[in-house]
Amino acid sequence: MWKAEFSIGFCNGWWFLLLFLVMNLILMWVFPKHYKAKILHLPNFDNGKLIGILYALCLNVTLIYSLFVSIKWNTFWGICGIIIFFLGGACFVNALFHYAHTEPNKPTVTGIYRYSRNPQQIFAVIMWIGVGIATTSYILLILCVLQLVFAYPTFLAQEKFCIEKYGKNYENYMKAVPRYFGKI
Repeated sequence: MWKAEFSIGFCNGWWFLLLFLVMNLILMWVFPKHYKAKILHLPNFDNGKLIGILYALCLNVTLIYSLFVSIKWNTFWGICGIIIFFLGGACFVNALFHYAHTEPNKPTVTGIYRYSRNPQQIFAVIMWIGVGIATTSYILLILCVLQLVFAYPTFLAQEKFCIEKYGKNYENYMKAVPRYFGKI
């Protein structure tokens, strides 16, 4: 049941990739100009090149690998994975919406950002965990865990950047809102 499959087919995970790409393109098209500049800016971080390369490599392998694994449409795992993908996608869009509609000189603290300082990255990974479950691919699930591991230094760099840019406002926000969710 949970195995590494590698085939090309109509019922493969490319549907998820297509939805993910279309969703991002639509958001880039409809959101304000300052959003595009904010979303495409990557902060500098110590030892960042290697970690950035590993994170990008892991993300791209996840996206490409999803093309070659079939969705288990009428199974428990398939249905659960699809639900997780769409719930993660709704939260991802919520995060992007609030990020896009925050003034450029202020930190984003509304919407899902009231519960997590990094909801875009967290929910993007949750979406791909859903794909891993829907396709019963342990390889996709491992890639998702690796994405979170490699994203951690970028979270730290983003926090450092935000403290420098927003000062005490962001430090207070960091005290009130966890990096991930809950107490984490």
